[in-house]
Amino acid sequence: MKLTEVLQKQKQWLTSMVRIDEFTIDAPATADVVVINGVSYPPCTAFRGNYTDYSIMNSPQVNDFICSLIIPYAVTYRFPSTTNFDDLPLDQIGALYNNTSMRWIKQGRSIADDIQQTFLPVIDNPILCNRATNLDNDWLVVLLFEFGVSFIVDPENTALQPPGDWIPPIDDTEYSVEVGLWRRKKQSPDNLDVTLDFTL
Repeated sequence: MKLTEVLQKQKQWLTSMVRIDEFTIDAPATADVVVINGVSYPPCTAFRGNYTDYSIMNSPQVNDFICSLIIPYAVTYRFPSTTNFDDLPLDQIGALYNNTSMRWIKQGRSIADDIQQTFLPVIDNPILCNRATNLDNDWLVVLLFEFGVSFIVDPENTALQPPGDWIPPIDDTEYSVEVGLWRRKKQSPDNLDVTLDFTL
């Protein structure tokens, strides 16, 4: 499975678990509620950061590689500045965070056959809550997700280089190299031979 496919499928999975109004690095433009089927929800944006903790290794299968990485996301809710801190739905947001995390562990492998494992690293402060002085002093509540995944990875062409076939590296091969020194016989310039000193 290609790396770009894993990133895309993981994003699709997240949007099926968490309502996201827009993918952008910015906070929601306003604190106005979003009404869906007559129900009001706080506005919400999300963005994916660069993946971290990348590693790749040989897998037990011939010519396969296992890639492991962590995909970070930040999901931001915005609430009006007139809302009291105690009235913010932090418990509900915490429950949403917990449910999403558990489902990633339980269901993450089902998004693609090549996924070998899903995991979540330790996050010291997964939910942040602050007033945004540059956004009318509104409340911003940010959920920090880090979705860990390992999968069988395939090579892929990118727009950054010309396309071409990718050939897996050959297996290690043993070589025998003989090293010798030219020596003169009886100090005669016309009488040379070679003596094998050692073999690598």
